[in-house]
Amino acid sequence: MPKRSFSNIRNLQRKCDIVETDLGNELVLLDPESQVLYLLDELGMYVWRHLPELGLHETLDLIIEKLRLTKAEALRGIDSYVLDLLMSGFFYQPSAARLPSYLHASYDVSKN
Repeated sequence: MPKRSFSNIRNLQRKCDIVETDLGNELVLLDPESQVLYLLDELGMYVWRHLPELGLHETLDLIIEKLRLTKAEALRGIDSYVLDLLMSGFFYQPSAARLPSYLHASYDVSKN
């Protein structure tokens, strides 16, 4: 199995109108716009609540400490939740606007 890169974890943000219901060891997310429900276990709750603010390394350390998982188990779980939450529309990644390549070729930065 090829090594996975965690580049998809950079600049994650939560969709802002998500409704959360805390059930103790589980968290239910509801997107009122799409009516999609998502159930998170404890690991998923840490990913949802901490990853966008803390980043991968601090969230990974927190999950290993609090849930007593190995680094490999925690990374697999984080990767899985990030992918699912991105695909479901609960997480998104804002991207900077980019100029088309033909504009870069004709733009002279020395004139600024």
